[in-house]
Amino acid sequence: MNDMVISADRRATPRSDIELLPADERDAIHLALRSIVEGTATATGAEFFRALVRELARGLNVRHAFVSELLPSGARVRTLAFWFNDKPADNIEFDLEHTPCEIVMRGETVYYTHKVWEAFPHHLRLKDLGIESYFGVPLISESGREMMGHLAILHDQPTVKEFRGLALMRIFAARARAELERKQAEQALRKSEERLSSILASAMDAIITLDAEQHITLFNPAAEKIFRCMAAQAIGQPFEPFLSKRFGNLLKGYCLAVQPATVTSQQLWAPEGLTARRHDGEEFPVEATLSPLKIEGRQFFTVILRDMTERWQSEATLKKLQLEKVYLQEEIKTRQSPDHIVGESPAMQEAFAYAEQVASTDSTVLLLSLTGTGKSVIARAIHCLLYTS
Repeated sequence: MNDMVISADRRATPRSDIELLPADERDAIHLALRSIVEGTATATGAEFFRALVRELARGLNVRHAFVSELLPSGARVRTLAFWFNDKPADNIEFDLEHTPCEIVMRGETVYYTHKVWEAFPHHLRLKDLGIESYFGVPLISESGREMMGHLAILHDQPTVKEFRGLALMRIFAARARAELERKQAEQALRKSEERLSSILASAMDAIITLDAEQHITLFNPAAEKIFRCMAAQAIGQPFEPFLSKRFGNLLKGYCLAVQPATVTSQQLWAPEGLTARRHDGEEFPVEATLSPLKIEGRQFFTVILRDMTERWQSEATLKKLQLEKVYLQEEIKTRQSPDHIVGESPAMQEAFAYAEQVASTDSTVLLLSLTGTGKSVIARAIHCLLYTS
């Protein structure tokens, strides 16, 4: 038989646990607590987790310790730090099924004093490694709604029911949970920033963010290309030098007119005819939208700007081509025979001359040629000349 203690009290107070112990036990725990605190005080992130399992194993005099995070599947965990056989080990992933960790991940604090492998006969590694005792504490989010991982220690010797590490495990489980939440928040932020960077990098329009003083705080790659200015040169500088006088006055007036109470609804589509100025001084036509933005109580403005140079050049080219088309159509008309027959070769010009000659008489005209060479077209031309002469 093995002694097992399962506690569902997630809000047990570690301080109270310690105060209920005899004086010598309290002193031992305080000494171990001080050692663990000193060993982890300055560490954060991955270094904190490594320091935590090392100091926890040493402070509680056990062979193995690890801290894990629950994977999205909910059926596996991955260690964030692993102390094995009195030394650091590589992190691992494993299935929760048929392990004491599975019970911990249901939200229970689990403590097996000896022969833990008897309770989990399907988990052969426990017996192979000679694991006698196990203690696991769940890491539950501060809201209490999300299981995040767990903290566990294992030993190759039996432990007493009155295990003095209970209070310490609960203390450092709370600290590990806070660090894990911070880690996950940083990961979420990093992914969000990567998505934002990808959007900004792929945008065809210039995207510029300005602070309340209209200094540039964001300058995407398209803005670098359009304004011919690197972001490192632009960020922190006033946006005004990049604008024509009219555009600059419009922006100033807009920024002054925005009311904080309705800040999210006041987007402005800039009128046609605005121009901006590249870093080298070249002025160019633009279309732009202006919109307000508040971040942590601070006022910002976003300018989304499109260089209209290519569009204007395309429109000018199209207009030129349309004029050329009209001109060529008129030119063709001057070279046409009656009934809109087109031909410039000497033979065709001779045929046109004969048609005009016979059309001025009342003679019968016989047209001879091979089939499909246009006899009927010439006949219509003669009739046309007959009625217009």
